[in-house]
Amino acid sequence: MIFFLVPLVTLISYVIIVVLHEFGHLFMAMLLDKRKSNYTVFLGSHGDRAASVAFHMGRAEIVINKRLPLWKGGYVSWIPEELSMWRMILILLAGPVAPFVAGIAASLSAIAFKWPYPLNISLIMFFFLSAASLCGSLFPRSEALRLSDGRFIGNDGTQIFNLLKVRKYMPQLNIAIGHYNAKQYAEAAPIFARMMRTCHVQRQIFHMAISCYILDYDYDTATEIFGLLQDRFDLNSQDLMLSGALNIHFGEIEKGLEDYERSLRQDPDNAITLINRGGDLNEIGRYFEAIADFDRSIELKPDFPDQFSGRGLARIHTGMLDEGGADIRRAIELDGSHYMAYRNLGIWHMHREEYAQALKQFEQCRDMEPRTPMIHDLIAQATEKIAGAGHPPSPSPK
Repeated sequence: MIFFLVPLVTLISYVIIVVLHEFGHLFMAMLLDKRKSNYTVFLGSHGDRAASVAFHMGRAEIVINKRLPLWKGGYVSWIPEELSMWRMILILLAGPVAPFVAGIAASLSAIAFKWPYPLNISLIMFFFLSAASLCGSLFPRSEALRLSDGRFIGNDGTQIFNLLKVRKYMPQLNIAIGHYNAKQYAEAAPIFARMMRTCHVQRQIFHMAISCYILDYDYDTATEIFGLLQDRFDLNSQDLMLSGALNIHFGEIEKGLEDYERSLRQDPDNAITLINRGGDLNEIGRYFEAIADFDRSIELKPDFPDQFSGRGLARIHTGMLDEGGADIRRAIELDGSHYMAYRNLGIWHMHREEYAQALKQFEQCRDMEPRTPMIHDLIAQATEKIAGAGHPPSPSPK
């Protein structure tokens, strides 16, 4: 029976720990946030609404991943613009502490009331699992957690450590993070840039500034900030990945690919470098090399939509239409807001001469992100093909 009990209790405990962890963050935030913000609590995913059920509980929207065996932690989304550093630390601590307190109560209950087997063993197992979760959450990690929309955040311990390091600049940091969470990159970028120029901050502030400028398509400023980063720090794998992306954007193909190679020499398991290099290899037509990078990144991080979307595009261009379409649909399943996947799905339809369906996907991508590379040219091509076939497209909102 023990062979059945251990995995079952582990799964149930994991779900309970995730729920208590995220609700710990939520209730402490609602208690301390005087602005009465709205919150979104993701249970079982890091911001993915695909295959999820959502409902409202007061000022909080609860989004639950329906695929219980595929649960991957949780995430609370909100914009803490006016909280002090210590209130933020309390909110961050409340998450890992909540299931640990429940674990203590469970173990004491097992001892005091002498519950029968297997309940007593299950309660004690829950205590140890909650203790492991507490340590895992509060020990700072160098690897950032990737959210479903492509943004990165540290675990609770990393965020607390960073808050203590930049406590003097906490008000500005909160405002910048608020804009970043709201995808207001043009507003967030200059705040991060001012912070990195006026205080001795960690590398992550530089990364945030560079990322915001890239996401706002301001590659010139991103390159300028990267120069400051290069002057202050020895370049690590993440830095070299950013350098590779910037160099390739400006046409320095071989230099960019060398940066990616150096990044992977430092960290062969840097899935983000593999994904970015694969995407850039797609852009320059080296599809088989791109597929190899995406294959490897999928082994390392099987839940990232970017790599499935990118591999799908590469497979389309190498004649593997069925496999390419399956990859792109997998990307959309992982993240229903992944606009590049809709663009690539439109390209898949174009290769199948399904021009009306292609136009529909291109327009959906454009509505999500009008600055998506090539999207307006692709819409024009699909529209021309439909007109040539004698079937004008239906009007769509611009």
